[in-house]
Amino acid sequence: MITVGIPVWNSREIAWLPMESLCRQKTKEKWELIIFEEKHDQACGEKFFMKYKDRLTAAGCVSLKYLTAKQHVPLSYKWAELGRQADIRSKMFCICGADNYYQKDMLQDSANAHHQGYDWLTAKKGYFYNFKSGVLAKYSLHERPAAKTGLQMAIATGLMRALPYQEKHRLLDAWVFNNARPQRQKNEQKNLNTLCTHGFNNISTKRGKLIDSLEMPFYQTKKTLEDIVPKDIAERIKTL
Repeated sequence: MITVGIPVWNSREIAWLPMESLCRQKTKEKWELIIFEEKHDQACGEKFFMKYKDRLTAAGCVSLKYLTAKQHVPLSYKWAELGRQADIRSKMFCICGADNYYQKDMLQDSANAHHQGYDWLTAKKGYFYNFKSGVLAKYSLHERPAAKTGLQMAIATGLMRALPYQEKHRLLDAWVFNNARPQRQKNEQKNLNTLCTHGFNNISTKRGKLIDSLEMPFYQTKKTLEDIVPKDIAERIKTL
């Protein structure tokens, strides 16, 4: 079994994006989805996510769990709790953002990595879209071969389950990696059409300038949104 964890911090204006990508996953594996969202004025709420249940089930999801808290919870705490809530049968944990569209083979890629003996998977290439400027850029860490994190990250669930309850607000991907200490790491080279976005989260506030100015690790691309995500998703993105 594969676990997908999503800590939600933004509004339903963008939370539909990862949900649509999960509904369109192509995998032979059984998987579960766990969402952690605290209560606030712009919260999506459990009903928002449950409306996707039938489509998620059709895509192989066997469990949809919604966690919440009455007040703000540090993102590091959310990851620690999401790991502990994973099914005991889970082998890999997909670390997903609440504002990204994940390519259709993300779950199968993660399962394949586990079957091959890896305990950490990441893709160092993909795409970023800045909602504030409309700029689409290629994301690539090829000039940073030592980088351990990237896009489409997954980790052995046992390692995720052991993360400490610490308060950390920035560089969370590196925090997960450094605390989990995976031993066998794989860089996914095939399926690189994950689309990450900027403009609706409140963590990486400086990323927009890097995207717009095409500063490393962002580069110019001739591709359009329609080349990366399904046409209906591309059209909806353009309306935001």
